[in-house]
Formats: sequence, C-alpha cells, structure tokens
Amino acid sequence: MRRKEHSFIICAVFSLTLVLSACSNGINFDSDDILYVTSILGSEIVLMDRETGEVLQRLGAGQGVNGPDDIAVAPDGTLYWTNYSSGEACRRAADTSTCQFVGAFINPITISDDGRVFVATAMPIFSDALYELDPDLVQAPMRIFNNAGMLNGMDWGPDGFLYAPSWTEANILRIDVDSCDEAESCDRETIVDGTIGMPAAVKFDSQGNLYALDSLSGEVLQVDTTTGSLTVIATLPAGLDNLAFDSEDRLFVSNIVTGMVVEVFADGTTRIVSGLGPP
Repeated sequence: MRRKEHSFIICAVFSLTLVLSACSNGINFDSDDILYVTSILGSEIVLMDRETGEVLQRLGAGQGVNGPDDIAVAPDGTLYWTNYSSGEACRRAADTSTCQFVGAFINPITISDDGRVFVATAMPIFSDALYELDPDLVQAPMRIFNNAGMLNGMDWGPDGFLYAPSWTEANILRIDVDSCDEAESCDRETIVDGTIGMPAAVKFDSQGNLYALDSLSGEVLQVDTTTGSLTVIATLPAGLDNLAFDSEDRLFVSNIVTGMVVEVFADGTTRIVSGLGPP
C-alpha cells in the first residue's frame, strides 16, 4: 500500500476511534510519581495515584483544558499539554495556565533535556507539521518542519535527537531538530527494520531503552535503536495510545478504546490502574 493511502486509512480509523472510544490519551509522570492522564472526550486532565487509581485532582475548562491529547511534565513541575479540540498548546505553573494556538489537530508534545518544547500537528492536507515553542508560550510558535509525516507521541532521546512515530511512514523517525527548516527538508531516518501497523507513541526509560506502541495490534514493543529490531513485551487490546515510565522504570500504558490505564510487567502480564471509561 502506498504511504499516502496508508495515512488516509489511518486517519479514518483514528477519527472513528475518537467517536466511539472511552478515551484515555496521553499519560506522564511528575517527579513525585503522580500519574497524569488526559482525555479528549472527557475534556480533562486527571491526576492519579499509580498504585490505586484514585483520582487526586481534575483539571478542566477552568484551567484551560479543552479536549487534551498529549502531556509532558518539566523537571520543575511545569505542566505542558496539547488541546486537540482547540489546536492549542498550554502551560501550567504556579496554578496559572497559559494557552497558545498552534494549529488544527495538534497532537504530541515533548520537552528536551535542556527545556525546549516541541509539538506536532497530525492530519494530512490540513495540518502536518513539527513546531518548536517558546517554553513560556510568549513568542509565536516556530514551524520547523512541514509535511513532517503525521507524528504522534514523541520523546527526546538520550542521544539528543527527537524520536517520533510517523503514521505515513508506519515507522519511528529519528529527527535532528536543529537541521530542520520550514520547507520540505529535515535530517531524519527511519529506525525500525520493517514497519509498524499504527505506531502510536514512543518513550525512553531511564536506561536509554526505547519502547513503542502499535495501536492496531495492541503490541507493546521494545525497539533496538541500532539494529531496528522489535521485541514484543506484551500484547494488549487494540487502541493503545500512549505510555510512560515512573521513577522506578515501571511501565504504564493508556488505551483510547477501552479507556483503561494499565501497568505492564516484564513478563507481559498487566495490572489495571484505571478501568473502563474516561479516568
């Protein structure tokens, strides 16, 4: 199948999934191992106890939350997220929220080791680009790469490169963000030996190991960034959306269809943290 056709089919599946799903989307941890879970359909960010699933706090419209998709937490506790519904990137520090319009279908967000903030929009024809943001959301967003490949849940690698699943490539890209311009060029390479059905998100653990999700197959994968080989860690229900590691390198995964957040163990077994439906 040609990549262009592949991307349109994926978009159709994704759009239908949003309509029908229970919708737990982006997840991440802060330095105290509080689990943050976004819900586009619930239009809230939930702060959760990773052990019990107890809801500790809910952030909603009053805090600038409007259909949130992905989320990142800076080392100082500053919270960043993307409002898929309104096309905004948002920042919350000292109980004050600031939002900035970036573009329609804004999706992933990540923070580099030196505090740079990157987001991407992901919808062919309408909006498919990678942006760098002013961490204070004061300066205008800077589009650094157009037609980026419909990037999804991204992470900053220990080698100083951006790693991002690409729906159009059905692969994971390693991107040198400092080589990008606003035209069609950017130093990037696919790192998987083969393809992934619907790559949803990538994250590194504290040891520099890369993990990825295939939303179509439900597979949680470990990626060898040198050889491109994939190792299946677990197989879960289809609809995987994002993943996160806590300070102990425990792995947690969200599912956009079931609404579940689960902990995934090394032997492939799981523990339900949050059950069916929005968290």
